[in-house]
Amino acid sequence: MPLKMGMACYFGNGKQYMPWIHIDDLCRMMTWLLHEQKEGIWNGVAPEPVTSREMADVMKQVFGGWIVLPVPAFALRLALGEMGDTVLTGARVRAGKVLQNGFTFNFANVKDALLNA
Repeated sequence: MPLKMGMACYFGNGKQYMPWIHIDDLCRMMTWLLHEQKEGIWNGVAPEPVTSREMADVMKQVFGGWIVLPVPAFALRLALGEMGDTVLTGARVRAGKVLQNGFTFNFANVKDALLNA
């Protein structure tokens, strides 16, 4: 909704990492894992992590927004309760295991992924 009004938003101070992946890469990764008969836990994330602020900046570039605004931490906690802290903490999840085993991403960076959305 904010993007339709020209605003891209980030959470809190914007320094927390946000795991992301293009849907095509996720589907290809799942198919690859099944085909290769891989077992164990695999992170379904793109290889280039971004912060909440970086994501908002790229969304503004790609979708033509005119302003980037923070969503204050207190507002997230008020709206989401304890889940607000999860959003504000973030997670820098890595795709190292899948890369080391030979999987290649079609959309390794967030800008390419959003341009293909």
